[in-house]
Amino acid sequence: MHTQGLARTLLLSIMLSGSVDASPAESSGPSPIADDAVLTALQAEVDAMEGAPPSDAAFADLRERLERAEQPTLLAKAFVNRCQGLLGGDVKAAAQVAEAGIAYAEQSGQQQALSGLYICRGYVRELDDQLDAALADYDRAFEAAKLAGDRADEAQAQALRGEIHYVRGNFSQALAELLAAHRTSVENADSVRERYALNAIANVYSDARVGQYAQALDYYTQVGEQHLAAGNKRDVATNWFNIGSTLQITGKFSAAEDAFRKALAGYAELDDQRSLAQTQRALAVLYLRMDRAEQALTAANAALAFADVDDPDLGDPDVGNPGDAASARLTRGGALRRLGRYAEAAADLASARDYFERNNNPRFVERAAAEQAEVAAAQGDWQAAYVARSDQLRLAEQLRSQLDAELSSRLRVQFDSERKEQENTALKREGALRSAALRDAVRIRDLRGTAIALGAIVVLVLTWLALSAFRRAQQMRNLALTDELTGLANRRAILRQLEKRLAGRNHPSAPLLMFDIDHFKSINDRLGHDIGDVVLRKVALTAKRLVGGQGVVGRVGGEEFLVLLLAADADYLRVVAERLRQAVEALSFEAPAADLRVTISIGGCVSGANVTRIEDLLKRVDLALYQAKSGGRNRVEFDPN
Repeated sequence: MHTQGLARTLLLSIMLSGSVDASPAESSGPSPIADDAVLTALQAEVDAMEGAPPSDAAFADLRERLERAEQPTLLAKAFVNRCQGLLGGDVKAAAQVAEAGIAYAEQSGQQQALSGLYICRGYVRELDDQLDAALADYDRAFEAAKLAGDRADEAQAQALRGEIHYVRGNFSQALAELLAAHRTSVENADSVRERYALNAIANVYSDARVGQYAQALDYYTQVGEQHLAAGNKRDVATNWFNIGSTLQITGKFSAAEDAFRKALAGYAELDDQRSLAQTQRALAVLYLRMDRAEQALTAANAALAFADVDDPDLGDPDVGNPGDAASARLTRGGALRRLGRYAEAAADLASARDYFERNNNPRFVERAAAEQAEVAAAQGDWQAAYVARSDQLRLAEQLRSQLDAELSSRLRVQFDSERKEQENTALKREGALRSAALRDAVRIRDLRGTAIALGAIVVLVLTWLALSAFRRAQQMRNLALTDELTGLANRRAILRQLEKRLAGRNHPSAPLLMFDIDHFKSINDRLGHDIGDVVLRKVALTAKRLVGGQGVVGRVGGEEFLVLLLAADADYLRVVAERLRQAVEALSFEAPAADLRVTISIGGCVSGANVTRIEDLLKRVDLALYQAKSGGRNRVEFDPN
């Protein structure tokens, strides 16, 4: 995922461009002591603040002179420029200016300035990880901009709201806001905000859970060329960071490392310490995926140095950025685990998880829990491993359910749109026929046969459209319950069948197997994601053929599968599991994976009649799988209960 601060460095240049029109002609009118020359000089001072924020004393003096000249519009703009000019340095001072400016603008009725002030305060709150408060300010900014007819601030507020929804994983809502911001900017001929919105849309497309990587890279290329032509060095560096993040997700690690190196060079030239630290953290994540743990640790330490504290409390305001520190600790914990330094890894992961839990970020909590489970398992603390793994599975299910709901929502929107388009087409055709009938009323008596035939055609067309819409709806329902890569039932589908089984009276037991592919990450890292996909499909097909009509196979995670048999006791279930293990071990692959040997670890259990909760059964079979993996992998273990 893209680092939020880097993905948005364009924001400061947008803010500093200003949008409040406060020419003397539109101010409240000169006082007897404010002649045209004085007003022109005051206007020039306010405009100059956009590029060079004045000192506190200079701003206080300017404010006093504007109040004396009775220029509320100019003073409101001065507050906006002052607040936004401080964002690149003294954020606390920016917050104080925003509060004072909002109070003044509300009191003096300066609606146009309010939108810029709310945006400035919202951005300060977002930097402080107060996302709910920031979102509320962006909502106020949008409403104020609408009332004032300020389309630039309207687009900016939409884009900022969209990015908060993206950070929280609400992709449908994020895209709706960002597309609206892009459309508004295009209509307003605002090329700067148009680039910003396009870059943010590309960030959403490049997220692993959206997966529109080709489109994202195309957008990044467009934006990067525009920044390069405009000489925007910071935005060029940020664009390289985003390209590197996308290439990393697609498994093109060498190209990703090259892109990150270019981003580092750009930020080093600008002496942008925070962006350098965030890029180092991205490199650390990349090195972990490349199994280069030592380099990952070095990069993570460089990223954490931004906190400027050796062992900070992540909620301490003295930390450079607590969110950056928590992310760096999460990554460093992963590197330390791979290097066998488990105690240090556990401390980093606990600290990072605490921060993400306090800030309601389930995606990063889930990642931290997954790492904690691995650390505990490596230390032989199976109870702690089980608890962490249970937390991780619960959060993963929560995130998957949210994503499934958004997918279903997008499918419904697509279906409804196509259906309405078909209905409109049919109505237009029917209307054309009626118009023709009215115009040719005299001839209708002689052409009744033709009219009847046309009517029959209309009925047939409408029937065909209805059947097509019904078939499309069926296809979309099937799509929502099928794993696209393997063709198996997806997590939602197989868990729904398991839930029905446990609730049914005619099936007192639920024979269940859970298996995952051993060392699958190393297959992806070493041979690429295309080969990884081939492995997933062949393993899925092997399991499906072996189970046949005896049950159902589903993919419930990246390399994790679930098998639910119709009926079996523990002995027969063990036979099926062993056959499956041997069948996968016997798989062969073509070049460039001709030497690849794939194995799986399997956990199994049979629910008793007293088991009615799906969560209890999944915990039992998952624990059995953990025992199989800890016992050396490529083996079958069963729940002793």
